[in-house]
Amino acid sequence: MRKMWIWIVLACLMAIGGAVAVFCGGSGADADSGRNRPRKVKRVRKDKVHSATNAVGKVGGKAKKAHGKSKKKPSKKDIEARRRARLLREVAAESEVDPSLPSADRNAIKGIRGALRDENVSAVMKYAEQLRGSASAEARSEAVQALGWFGDKAISGLTGFLSDPDEGVASEAMMAWDQALSGIEDDGMKLQYVEVAMSSIDDENMLDAIAMNLNQVSDEGAAVETMIRIIEGGGAAGAAKAREAYQFMTGEEWSGRGPALKWASEHRPEPAGDVEG
Repeated sequence: MRKMWIWIVLACLMAIGGAVAVFCGGSGADADSGRNRPRKVKRVRKDKVHSATNAVGKVGGKAKKAHGKSKKKPSKKDIEARRRARLLREVAAESEVDPSLPSADRNAIKGIRGALRDENVSAVMKYAEQLRGSASAEARSEAVQALGWFGDKAISGLTGFLSDPDEGVASEAMMAWDQALSGIEDDGMKLQYVEVAMSSIDDENMLDAIAMNLNQVSDEGAAVETMIRIIEGGGAAGAAKAREAYQFMTGEEWSGRGPALKWASEHRPEPAGDVEG
């Protein structure tokens, strides 16, 4: 009886030991497998990666384009237009006119400023002609500046100021006139303005500057014909300067109308159809 109880106790102990061994062994395996098992990595869908890449590319492209984009360089015409607009605004802002001037001068100055703001060359020339008879050098100077704004369109108006009694006004007119003449390409028209100017002034320095234009045209025959008219019908100072220009161009001293016309006829440009080749 006693042996039987011993066997029962031993069997129970064995059963408990086996259970404990199984439990401990299983936990260790699980632990080991947990350490060795590779960690799951969350997979990213290819379409999402592609979209992200495209987004980055677009942003980068825009940034590169924005960085590489440079402002278009303004043309000379654009710069001139901006300059004109700025100066016209300044003219419009000059509302005060010297109150000591006669009312006729004040009205003409206001009129010429308004015409300049509107870029009305005809009105500017009309008011400038009124101011040319003003006793005020300041008023006449304003007329010259307004005429000079329109260049060759107002050169006939500037010619009248070349003989202004005030040296400063006459000098302003000469510079504006010369600049205006340079904008005329037609030789015939250019020579007409040179003839009128040389026939109406007697200032030596101005005549020198104007006479130079006689030697800068392609039609030498027309230039000599212009000199003939200045010599025969201009003032003494203009005629003397025209004779100098004639000698410079022809290499001969002035000896009268006949030889001059002969030289002019021999030095006219050939018609385009007669050019060989």
